[in-house]
Amino acid sequence: MATFTGTTGDDTITPGLVTSGVVVVPAGTKPSNANDIINAGAGADTIDSGGGNDTVAGQQGNDIIRLGDGNDTALWNPGDGSDTIDGGAGFDTLDFFASNASEIVALSSNAGHLRLSRDVGSVTLDVDAMEKVVFHAFGGTDSITVGDLSGTDVTQVVINLEGVLGSGSGDAVADIVVFNGTDTSNSITISGVGGSIAIAGLPWTAAVSAADAFDRLVVNGGGGNDTISAAGLGTTLASLTIDAGLGNDTVIGSAATDVLLGSAGNDVVTGSAGNDIIFLGAGSDRAIWNPGDGSDTIEGQGQTDTLEFNGSAATENFTLSANGGRARLFRDVAAVTMDLDDVELLVLNAGSGSNSLQVGNMTGTDLVGSIVYVGGSQVDTVDASAAFNDMIVTGGGGADSLIGGNGDDYFRYFSGADAASGEVVLGAGGVNDTIQLFNTGAIGFSAVTLSGLERLQFASGNSSVTFKGDQIGGSGIERVTGGAGSDAVIVKGNLLDLSTVLFSGWNDATDRITLFGTADVSHLTGSVRNDVIHGGGGADRMAGEAGNDVYYVDNIGDRTIEEAGGGTDTVYSAVNYVLASGQHIETLATTLLAGTGAIHLTGNELGQRINGNNGNNGLNGLAGNDVLAGYGGHDWLKGGAGNDTLAGGAGFDNFVFDTALNAATNVDRITDFNVTADTIRLDNAVMPGLGATLGTLAAAKFWKSTTGLAHDADDRIIYETDTGKLFYDANGNGSGGAVHFATLAPNLALTNADFVVF
Repeated sequence: MATFTGTTGDDTITPGLVTSGVVVVPAGTKPSNANDIINAGAGADTIDSGGGNDTVAGQQGNDIIRLGDGNDTALWNPGDGSDTIDGGAGFDTLDFFASNASEIVALSSNAGHLRLSRDVGSVTLDVDAMEKVVFHAFGGTDSITVGDLSGTDVTQVVINLEGVLGSGSGDAVADIVVFNGTDTSNSITISGVGGSIAIAGLPWTAAVSAADAFDRLVVNGGGGNDTISAAGLGTTLASLTIDAGLGNDTVIGSAATDVLLGSAGNDVVTGSAGNDIIFLGAGSDRAIWNPGDGSDTIEGQGQTDTLEFNGSAATENFTLSANGGRARLFRDVAAVTMDLDDVELLVLNAGSGSNSLQVGNMTGTDLVGSIVYVGGSQVDTVDASAAFNDMIVTGGGGADSLIGGNGDDYFRYFSGADAASGEVVLGAGGVNDTIQLFNTGAIGFSAVTLSGLERLQFASGNSSVTFKGDQIGGSGIERVTGGAGSDAVIVKGNLLDLSTVLFSGWNDATDRITLFGTADVSHLTGSVRNDVIHGGGGADRMAGEAGNDVYYVDNIGDRTIEEAGGGTDTVYSAVNYVLASGQHIETLATTLLAGTGAIHLTGNELGQRINGNNGNNGLNGLAGNDVLAGYGGHDWLKGGAGNDTLAGGAGFDNFVFDTALNAATNVDRITDFNVTADTIRLDNAVMPGLGATLGTLAAAKFWKSTTGLAHDADDRIIYETDTGKLFYDANGNGSGGAVHFATLAPNLALTNADFVVF
């Protein structure tokens, strides 16, 4: 190893030449592959250290230094000049020793070379093939900026803020160290503890040592969609600023008090512990607060910005209020206060405790837009009665309470988690207060107080929701919007009116509306869609309005009201029932087709289909063109006036004819007459020619033929065998007396025994 000490002139110290005056130890030696030490002295020197692991100090003057092969170290000290350094092969280090003065230093990339500039002395170093830079700041208020070093050979940067070399302590004055990222997307991590900080994720690694409480570290993301996390940074002495820069970035602060900037793009910023100051910048950004974080100040700045505040498992009480033009959110646990400006949306995830939120009048703040509250698994209380905000509230589990404000409030209900019993949801104002239903399952609001709510919205899944009568229609919910699944609205009470409720996005094929009366007398009015209405006990009044409605009757005093053009409607009755005159009901039936109760059903002057069950039914069509079906049992079917169709079904059935005959307007068809089981009953009041003798029709009074004509004066009931027509003939084979009154199947083995006179 040789040592070279230059003169105050312009020296050359190279393997080929060492100029006169240079002190060489051992004498006569030239730089070689040994580990040389070269101190060039003053003047513009030219140095080539050759091979070996050399240490070279150009000293004063603007020197040209070629380090050659080996792991070399170039030294720069205060008073040295603007040197040009080529590290050559190997892993080389630039050790830059600043002064105790206040200095501005910048490291940057310049055409593939490292440029190090220092304002004191107007020093500029041009460095190539240098892998590591160590900057020793010493005393003074220093500003050190490490720019984007992409394209250079630098892989490590160390900023040593020691006041005295080797002391391990800072200089107790305010230094600022800035690291700039690249224009591409990087995942940058900041870690460390005390005065030691490490930065990874850039094309080079960086470290700061001996930082003290007076110092600030700034990390700029640059371009690209960066992730910058200081989550691994423990309690350090220096302050931290992170500027995400361009792109849609993710920023996570440290455990201390940080300054975090989202800058341009749609960024997500989490302050972490410490009372942080967050500037979200341009774009629609999101700030996140988690349990254990501090009291942060958030400036939303451009576009629509959101604070997502996540509660804990503890019982928490939140207060949201205006503070001039700023919003203030207070959490009693840990006494957290969030100071917000230019934040348009608050999402408060309350956690799993029993929580409360009190919302004041937010007029004048930027939170007039929307507040979203997501409850936990316990009892939640939200009181926004003084607010003018649009609120969206997800109740979560437990018996939750919402007191809405004068804005448009939303109560989001997730049936998989909520327990509706005992929930109280109050909307104090607004014009579009809404309950939104998510997921699947049955949801019951019948034990809930609802008022001031205007809308019910199904969002997804197959949901069924139950309301009390005053909760929907009238002063309750006015609009229902169906979702993607099969939805159901069930309403219970004795005074129900859904006639003014607007149903949109409603699929009548898969969605349903059901009204249930009580044990008392109920007045039930359906919607303009397809309703199912159960009267309950008592003599109820049921009106379906428009739509294809279904009524369930269980009291002979029940009234079903249907206007003309009101859809295709059905009444199912569990008791003897008579349709009221003028009601446009298309089907009247027993409640259970398979039932065996002897239920008697009577239509009205309009045409109906009337269905029995497996019991012994009495079916009476009255007027109109009716279709009567007895099904099982021994039924009595009376078509009444009109051209009716009668089917007795199984059993011994009786078909009754007791209305004035008219071959054009009162001819019934019996579709399934069974000569061994069924009977046709004839009223001698409308067929006086049958005589006063009651019982089985006299044999002389019956005749059958292919012509349908009487063969003597005694014939009264004539069966035309080839057509199945039945005639009543008042004068036998006299002229003009035959009237067609029924039609059976042709060619039946019909006899007088199939007829009974009454």
